Amino acid sequence: SWVMIHAVAVSLYRQFEPMGQFPDARVAVPGPGLDGQPARGTVSHLGPTGFFWSERAFHYRTALMFAVDDYQDPAVLTNDTWQQHPDGVNAWREYTLLMEPFYGFLYRLAGDQSRPFAEFLLRLVPLVHVLAFFGIYGVVRALGGRPLAAALAVVVAATCTLGFLRLSGSLLLKEDFALLLLTSFLALHLGAWRHGGRGLTLAAALLLVPLLASWHLAQFLVLVVLTGAALAWAVRRADDPEDEGPWPGMPLVYLGAALVAAVTPSLAERAFWFSLPVAVLVAWSGVALLERSRRGGALPRPARLAAVVGLMVLTGAGFLMLGAAGGDYGHVFGLLVAKISNGFVKPADPDLLSFDVRVFWAAPFHSPSWNEIWAKLGWHTLLLGPAVLYSLVRGLSPGEGALRRSFLLTVPVFAAGWLLVERLGVVFLPVGSVAAAVMIGSLAGRFEAGGWTRPRTVAVLVAGLGLTAALNMPTNLGDMLKITRQVTRGRDVMMGVSDRGRHEAWRDLFTWVRRATPRDAAFLGEIGVSPQLLLYTCLLYTSDAADECCGVGL
Repeated sequence: SWVMIHAVAVSLYRQFEPMGQFPDARVAVPGPGLDGQPARGTVSHLGPTGFFWSERAFHYRTALMFAVDDYQDPAVLTNDTWQQHPDGVNAWREYTLLMEPFYGFLYRLAGDQSRPFAEFLLRLVPLVHVLAFFGIYGVVRALGGRPLAAALAVVVAATCTLGFLRLSGSLLLKEDFALLLLTSFLALHLGAWRHGGRGLTLAAALLLVPLLASWHLAQFLVLVVLTGAALAWAVRRADDPEDEGPWPGMPLVYLGAALVAAVTPSLAERAFWFSLPVAVLVAWSGVALLERSRRGGALPRPARLAAVVGLMVLTGAGFLMLGAAGGDYGHVFGLLVAKISNGFVKPADPDLLSFDVRVFWAAPFHSPSWNEIWAKLGWHTLLLGPAVLYSLVRGLSPGEGALRRSFLLTVPVFAAGWLLVERLGVVFLPVGSVAAAVMIGSLAGRFEAGGWTRPRTVAVLVAGLGLTAALNMPTNLGDMLKITRQVTRGRDVMMGVSDRGRHEAWRDLFTWVRRATPRDAAFLGEIGVSPQLLLYTCLLYTSDAADECCGVGL
């Protein structure tokens, strides 16, 4: 997977080389180039002009501040008038700036300083994506699955393009960075639940802090996970030693981690301590403390469930009344409501939607068609569809254990999220892959470690999954594998850049801006081109050149 994603990203990188290097900010490159041949003179830290576009150009500019010394001082982020003119914007409070400094510091620590930062990311970003496979493996094992079941989950995630097709062309995506944290958190959280360990709980809580601070959407993902855990804990069979639940201090430790995360600039700006994830943890912690102080032992299951749900509703409603959970995220909830009420079809009449919702309902946030779902999952559609249904049925089954129930309840929610917003498919794939492994293990007679009770069924199921994976290789992954073979053999691959004419027009625009506009000019542009103006038109590699840069207002 790493080789394939890296090769496709390198192929795309090379498609932009004919557009020319950024004329300034060149660094000497004594080592070999990407193809193993001697490097051609000097190259720019920015890479070929136009390679970074839309939000990834913004991410790259920010990461570059932390990666090299002769670029902009990160202090500019506290009042960045280059981004927003003339008022400026505090990027630390407006955006979730965790991925960018992390990648920049990794380049300082482990990158070849003679190679451009852009080429370091061509290797690092695919690695970050692949490391999430270990989290998927760990989640299955934490649920009690055997190594074979865990390996099957990784095979599913690695053999359909849903997880990395966009990554190969976009390189810098917050969701891939956040998904590594999410899958790792899930593995630790479920492992702590299974073994009742305080150490694993503390480790999961420590990981929860950067997870919440890594991506604006992360708190909604965490909300799903925590709600599933709280409800599963509420309906557990406390009198059953095998279903007694996690360490009682788990919700309190998670609540402490959430409050620590709430002081990070982007979450503090949105008063995260009054958010829905915190409301869920307050309710879970409150009922857990009530049970511990109760002389009669655990509450009856109906009373426990009523108490948890009631406290969730009361606390969540109180936080919503404070306006904290809506606020900047009001358009997210508005989009979900609008999609459901309009049958997932954007109405032509603009008066039927609020301005914020209509603007947010753009191409990247459309609902996928069935053809698109098949194109992203391939033959695994035949596996993941039943896995979602299995998760819903087993998650609501009275006989299901609390540990697996806490996970299974989240699967249909993430599946529904993908049906609402296409980009959320990358979030569904890890949990869907785990659900497929749980389903296969259960159908094989015994999911838990200790032995399969239906070995023939195991053979049939494994062969079936191997068949869907094999069928995906020439179909779903076919084009990517062809590019990989060519790139690894040192050949140039003309993968083709979509809308090449538009990219060339943008290159000409950058050249014109640098040559023909005043140095204090401000520009108003759309999301696709504004970050490129910010990245490619400024002379900002030395403090002297910084005084000569034009202003770029987004």
